[in-house]
Amino acid sequence: MTDSAEKMRERECSHCGETKLAECFYREARASSGLSAICRSCNKDRRRGAHTKGNGGYGFPEQRRARERLRDAVRYGKIAKPSLCQRCGVETPKHLLDGHHSNYAKPLDVEWLCRSCHGVETFAEKRHG
Repeated sequence: MTDSAEKMRERECSHCGETKLAECFYREARASSGLSAICRSCNKDRRRGAHTKGNGGYGFPEQRRARERLRDAVRYGKIAKPSLCQRCGVETPKHLLDGHHSNYAKPLDVEWLCRSCHGVETFAEKRHG
């Protein structure tokens, strides 16, 4: 096998920095090389730890339960969504209002925010802890 063909079979993982054979990477149609930039083992490690890293995703059971309880309470009429954002007061279609939980232990105690205010609030919480 020629030297250039050998290099085509190898790739550097952008996560761990190791040079590995192409077989160590998942296929990715969108990538110009046709391979993922992250090797399989790093990819698995990242997926395995995604729900424990505090990334705000649905992996946290208390967040998931709070969102489900709120969704069900709205669906069955126990809680009514307002038509105004409680932060900025702008009239917002109900499907664009988000229930912001400041405490997931109280799933029905939410502040109804428009998407803009909810994004600002979530960013501020993640930034200040």
